[in-house]
Amino acid sequence: IFVNGELIAEGKGHFALFAEGEADLREANQLWLFPTEATTVTIYRRPNAIKFKTAEVGEWRNSKWRVLERAKIWHEPNAVTVKIDDDLKGEILQLHGE
Repeated sequence: IFVNGELIAEGKGHFALFAEGEADLREANQLWLFPTEATTVTIYRRPNAIKFKTAEVGEWRNSKWRVLERAKIWHEPNAVTVKIDDDLKGEILQLHGE
């Protein structure tokens, strides 16, 4: 994913990534990742952005997010990478710092 010529995210396979409202993907406190085919996704962050602590696989039930499993994440300078196991492809992941 490029925005104004700047690499924001890349992955091994197809994926969708979004933040709520008008938040910048590089600074958002929470992101939603939909890895349709991706096995890894790297999201490049601004230096002042929070570090995501979890990547939760889950579903919405009765207007509440329900965690089913956690994906593996690791941090690099100004980036976070999410490892998506084959059985998690097509699931919704929530990344956040809380």
